[in-house]
Amino acid sequence: MFFILLAFRSLTIYCNLLCSIGGKAMRFLELSLLPVLCSALCFSCNDGKANAADSKVAIQPANSWLALTPGTSWHLQLQGTLQEKSNSKVYDIDVWDTPESAIRRLTASGHYVVCYFSAGTSESWRSDFKMLPAAALGIPLPEWDGESWLDVRHEAVRNLAKSRMDLAVQKGCNGVDPDNVDGYSNDPGFPLTEQDQINFNSFLADEAHKRGLGIGLKNAGDLVSVLQPKFDWALVEQCAEFSECDSYKPFTANGKAVFQVEYKKAKAATCKAAQALKFDVKFYTKALSGGGTVCP
Repeated sequence: MFFILLAFRSLTIYCNLLCSIGGKAMRFLELSLLPVLCSALCFSCNDGKANAADSKVAIQPANSWLALTPGTSWHLQLQGTLQEKSNSKVYDIDVWDTPESAIRRLTASGHYVVCYFSAGTSESWRSDFKMLPAAALGIPLPEWDGESWLDVRHEAVRNLAKSRMDLAVQKGCNGVDPDNVDGYSNDPGFPLTEQDQINFNSFLADEAHKRGLGIGLKNAGDLVSVLQPKFDWALVEQCAEFSECDSYKPFTANGKAVFQVEYKKAKAATCKAAQALKFDVKFYTKALSGGGTVCP
């Protein structure tokens, strides 16, 4: 029995590795019986849609994902023609809008690809929007047409997040960047508590790690002291502008990267403060259509 279990775990890890590599490894899979075995283990090595909401996911070994460290170069782009020639180690790109072929080219070139999706808001233009019942939809976000807050206590919202992480695995992403995970501190249209948000964000981290994906905490600075141990890095927007950067120090104190986004022109004072905190800061426009300015 021991040897059977050992063989099963080895095959699980092997399938996931080959699927993420692409290229020659994928052609090797196509010429062998491994696609059948990998399919039985719920890993997809072919194009297609994400699995059903409550798909079977093989548990990955502890720490099979990567915790990004301070000083890691990164590129954030959610719109526009993907700039594939960046020398940055990390690419943070949209899981929906980025073709699988582009993701696999990046990973084959040694980049670590983080796939963005919204976990705490609905997006009416997405193909999986129909998974959400009316009871799970909250108040619209005033700055973003077609987006509404979600009731993160609702089972359908959790199923949606799981299916999007399945899509990230299917496309070959290394990690995920779930957005809008601080609804409790806004006006979502539901009586969400801090504990509700902690429960949901912890669920996201656990589900990502089950799939062998790294995961970053997006904003939610008030929850860092509780959630830092579960997350592998942080991505923070405008913490300098709103004097909130100190909230994320537990990440760098534990050897985890903090990717700081500021939506203003680069400032020497912001760069100096980020350097002191060991944060990796870049300056972008809110369109996040590429580019980004680093500190001199």
